[in-house]
Amino acid sequence: MASLFKGAPNPCRLLVIAPDEFVEALSPLILHKNRTGMPAHLVKLSGIVGDADPSTHPLAIKKLIAQGHEQLGVWYVMLAGDASKIPVRHRFVRQPDGGVAEGLDGTYNPTDNYYANLYWPGGQATGVSDWDGNNDGKYNESIWALSPATNNPDNVDGYPHVAVGRVPAHTAQDVANYVQKVLEYEEGLRIRCINAFSFLSDDKLGDSRQACDNIIASSKIESVANAEVRRLYGNTPPNTAPPANWEAFGSAASEFAAFTAKWLIHIGHGWTTGWDITLSDSHKIDDPYIRGWNAGASYAYPIVLSAGCDTGAFLNWAPQFEYRGLNPDKRYWFWFYKAEKRVEDQASNQTLSWPITVPVPHSYDFPNVSAARTFAHAWLCGSATGGAIAYSGATLVHQGGEYGADLFLRSVRQAGALNILGDIWVKAQRDYFSDRLHMDDILGSPRIYLGVQILFGDPSLRLTPVIAYGLSAVMAHDRLTVFARTAHGTLTHKFYDLKLQKWTDWNHLGDGQISSAPSAVMAENRLTVFARTAHGTLTHKFYDPQQQAWTGWVHLEGGEISSAPSALMAGDRLVVFARSVHGLLTHRFYDPEQQAWTDWVDLGGGQISSAPSAVMAGNRLTIFARTMHGTLTHKYYDPRKKKWTDWVHLGGGQISSAPSAMMAGNRLTVFARTAQGTLTHKFYDPQKQKWTNWIQLGDGQIS
Repeated sequence: MASLFKGAPNPCRLLVIAPDEFVEALSPLILHKNRTGMPAHLVKLSGIVGDADPSTHPLAIKKLIAQGHEQLGVWYVMLAGDASKIPVRHRFVRQPDGGVAEGLDGTYNPTDNYYANLYWPGGQATGVSDWDGNNDGKYNESIWALSPATNNPDNVDGYPHVAVGRVPAHTAQDVANYVQKVLEYEEGLRIRCINAFSFLSDDKLGDSRQACDNIIASSKIESVANAEVRRLYGNTPPNTAPPANWEAFGSAASEFAAFTAKWLIHIGHGWTTGWDITLSDSHKIDDPYIRGWNAGASYAYPIVLSAGCDTGAFLNWAPQFEYRGLNPDKRYWFWFYKAEKRVEDQASNQTLSWPITVPVPHSYDFPNVSAARTFAHAWLCGSATGGAIAYSGATLVHQGGEYGADLFLRSVRQAGALNILGDIWVKAQRDYFSDRLHMDDILGSPRIYLGVQILFGDPSLRLTPVIAYGLSAVMAHDRLTVFARTAHGTLTHKFYDLKLQKWTDWNHLGDGQISSAPSAVMAENRLTVFARTAHGTLTHKFYDPQQQAWTGWVHLEGGEISSAPSALMAGDRLVVFARSVHGLLTHRFYDPEQQAWTDWVDLGGGQISSAPSAVMAGNRLTIFARTMHGTLTHKYYDPRKKKWTDWVHLGGGQISSAPSAMMAGNRLTVFARTAQGTLTHKFYDPQKQKWTNWIQLGDGQIS
C-alpha cells in the first residue's frame, strides 16, 4: 500500500480517492491544488482494492486514509464518486426484540463517518477501528429505542479524525462539472467576498424560524467582518404579515439572495431530491428547480447546509427501500405487513415468514443507478455553471430542526475564524461531540448523528480566493498605475511617483465590492476602471480631472458575466470583453451616437476557461483566452470580411491563468502562468510568420 503514495507531496494535505474512469477529469483539480498551497495526491480505487471481495473495500480505503494521515499529514479526504463508484460502510440498527414487532432484525444505514472516524476511542495509539468491536459482521451497532451512549457493542465513538467529503458524481462529466466549479470558486470568479448568510426556513416545520434566529443570535455571525444576514421564510399563507426581520421567499430577489449567498442554511422538511418549500407558482425547490436555476448560471456558489430529512441520502438504507445484496446481481425490496405478520420481497415476488433476517447490503450501489439519488447531485454535479459548491444533508429521516440547528450553529460560528470548509466542518462536529449533545437520543447522539448529517464536496475548499485577485497596469498619461482587488473585495491602486522615484502605498477606493480583477484603460483622456460587481454584472468608475476625484461606481446592468472584464479602446470605440455565464466570449461597447452602452453581444463558437485579454495588434482587434483544455486560443475581428474569425488554437502547452496580451513595439506578445506556477510567454514572429513556442521565464512562482 505504501507504493500508492509514491510521488505524493510531503506533507500531503488532500487525498483524493477515485475510480479509474474519473482520474482524467480530476487531473486539473490536483494540479490546481498543488500549485496553490494545498498539497494533493490522487489514488486510484483499483490500486487500493484490487480484486478483493467488495465487502473488504471500505476497510482497505480506511486503512489507506489512516496511513496517509499518520505518515504524510493527510487531513482532507475527497471521495470522488457516488455510492456506485466509491464503496460505503453501513451501520447496523438492531431491533431490541429480534424483529417480533417490526418483522426484521434490524436496518443498515449508509454513512461516510466510517472514513472520518479512523481510530478506536482514545485516538491514533489505539489503532484503526474497523467499527466491529464484537466481531459479528455488523458495524457501529446501536439498539433501537435504547441509548447509544450506554449500548455500544462495537466500541465506536464517531469522533472525526479527518475531514471527509464525497462528490456524488456518477459520470466523468459530473466530475468535470464539479472540478470546474472548484477552480472558479478558489480563483475568485464564483465567490462572495462578503460573508453573506441566507437562512431559509420552512413554516410547515413549526420551530424552523426560531431555530434560524437561535443560530444567528448564538453564533454572533452578524458581528463577523463584512457579514450580511438575510432571513427568508417559505410556506406562509398568503396575505400573512412577515415577521420582524424576515422576508417571504419566492420573489426573484429572494431567490438571488438565497442561491448566491456564501452560506445557505435551510431548516425545514425535505426528501431525497428536494425541499418542501412551495414557490409562488406551486413548484418545490427540487431537482428540476435547481437545474433550472443552474440554467441561469448564478455567479456565486453557496455552501448549503440543509437539515431537511433524506436530502443527503446517497444510498438507500436497507431493507425499507430497494437495495443491492451481497450477490452483485441480487435485488431486495421488502414490504412489511404488520397486521398479517407477513413479509413480501417485491424484487423476487416471494412471501417470507415473519420476522426476517435482513440480507446484508452490498458495499456498492447498483452500477447503473440514476446519478440523482441525493439532492446533493443537482447542487454540485448537475451543472458547471450553477448550483452550489458544497452541500450537507441527512441520510435519513430525523428531527432535523433540532439536531441540524445544533450542528449548523457550530459550523457558521467558525466562518469568521476559519477559511477551509473541512476545518469548519470538523470543528463543528467535534464541538457537537465535546458538548455531548443528545447523548441518549437514538438519532441525535454524536455517535449516530455525525454519521447521519454528511458533507458533499471538496473538504479542502478555501473560502477566500487563493489566486491573486488580478492586477491591471496602465500608463495614465506619464504615470504608471496598478489596480487590484483587495482581500475584502474593494478596489485599490498604487502608482510610481516620478518625483519621489518610488511606488506609493496602496490607496483604497473602498466604496463598493467587486468580484473580479479590475481592468483599467485610458478612454481618450479619461482613466477608467471596469470590474464585475458583487452581483455578477459590469460596473465602472473613472477619475474626473475637473473634480480631481474618483466617481462612484456606475453599474452597467443587463446581464451577468463570469470573469473579469477586459477593456480597451478599439479605434475610437471603448469596448469591454468578458466570459459569459455560459462560458462564451461576450462584449459590449459604448455607442457615441446613442450615448449609451450596448447590450452584451455573445461571440459564440466555443467555451473559454478564463477571462479574455483584448489587444489592438496593429489595426486588428484580437482576443486571447484559455481553452477548456488549458491551452491558449485567440480570435480577431477581420475588417475585410467585417466579422469575427473562429477561435484559432495556439496549442502546445497548458497555462494555468488568464493570458495577458500586449504590443511590445511591433511584436505581439502573450504572457501567462504555467502549470507549475512560473511565468511564460510566446510571441508572433513576423519574419517566420508564425507563433513561437512557449518560452518560460521560470525564476520563481507567481500566483
